[in-house]
Amino acid sequence: ALPICFPVTIGGADLIAFMGDGAFRDALGILQKAVAASKDKKIVASEVRAAIGIPSSQIITCLTEAVATDNLEAALIHIREAAETDLDMKVLVKLLMREVRLIMLLRSAPGLAKSIAAEVGEEEFARLDKLKSVETASKLPAILFELLGAYPRIGDAYIPELPLELAYVS
Repeated sequence: ALPICFPVTIGGADLIAFMGDGAFRDALGILQKAVAASKDKKIVASEVRAAIGIPSSQIITCLTEAVATDNLEAALIHIREAAETDLDMKVLVKLLMREVRLIMLLRSAPGLAKSIAAEVGEEEFARLDKLKSVETASKLPAILFELLGAYPRIGDAYIPELPLELAYVS
């Protein structure tokens, strides 16, 4: 039998690794789902998202921008929209924490820019690098701390988005 080749884009590989959370079997399972869902035998981030129910990059981008610019109303609106589409709030917060952390690192340790760019790809890096310069980005460590506290409470909350909403309001 001939080997089957499915190239994976950087964005797709990043999502598989991130959602695999350091577990080879989990990452392999995600890759298998993405391969099964792929129509063109090239695994891209959007296919990985669709295969395992990860929130769209647009939702994450909008939430990240709302957080970085300290726009409470926009953040709460985007959280509501995510909840109405039955997204897994733990996955949403996990992806959001990753982006907030990267912006914080770009702002606090410019020497990490090259490795972060290699990790996330050119387009995402440009967006995150732009957000590090907004005036309210100095609040990101405190916001990240609140998100860390909200993450484990999501599974116990009667309303799954409530811990995330409280993290923003406080």
